[in-house]
Amino acid sequence: MPQASAGANITDPNQLNPDVVRTGHIKDGEIVNADIKTTAAIARSKLANVSATSRAIGRKSAGAGADEELTLSELLDFIGSAAHGDVLFRGAANWERLAIGANGTVLKSAGAGANPAWGTFLVNENAGTVQKDMTDASGSQNIAHGLDHTPTYIKIYAVWMGSSGIHVMSYGTKIGSTVKTIVGVAATSALATVNWAVDTTNIINIECDSTDSGDKQVATVTADGTNITLAWTKTASPTSYIILHWEAH
Repeated sequence: MPQASAGANITDPNQLNPDVVRTGHIKDGEIVNADIKTTAAIARSKLANVSATSRAIGRKSAGAGADEELTLSELLDFIGSAAHGDVLFRGAANWERLAIGANGTVLKSAGAGANPAWGTFLVNENAGTVQKDMTDASGSQNIAHGLDHTPTYIKIYAVWMGSSGIHVMSYGTKIGSTVKTIVGVAATSALATVNWAVDTTNIINIECDSTDSGDKQVATVTADGTNITLAWTKTASPTSYIILHWEAH
């Protein structure tokens, strides 16, 4: 304790001896938060050591109480009701738990700004055959592809069934945004040779003559998560039917 002579002010620095206030002079339980200078900036080295690496400080015991060490697994359990197979994801405002899905389901993204979800297994590829009436007016034709996702690859083989047999075939692909189609006009009594052409706009090009200016039906293609959509444009007066075989994945 400071030493003071009779009649001296205890705040007089000449009456205070340094290094005389020690642990034994402080009554246990007497120092409170208000006794510590607000700018003390007590170094972490003065605090008790964390027991091991990869630990966080928090409280896992129920109710209020002293700080405790937590492992990463214990910290993530704060999400609540965690079970074997659950998935942690970032929601609109907080981290959230997605409960384990049914056996055989797969985790699916719903895109930016939406939560993931469990869904059915994606079909990798599909194929089918449809027909198109050449006499139809210009317009759209939807083909349900059944993939459960937007296809990145589409292939369509089209044959025009003319009155004298197979007259025209069109073989087109769309990979990403690139379309390449080969068009072949078969020889008939009116056409002495087979004429080939390349189309980078239409995935189907059925020309009923070799001039590319007469009767025909052409189609561009788009796709979404449900349909392949053919946007047909009719020129002049084509007849008969087109047989279409499509593939997508």
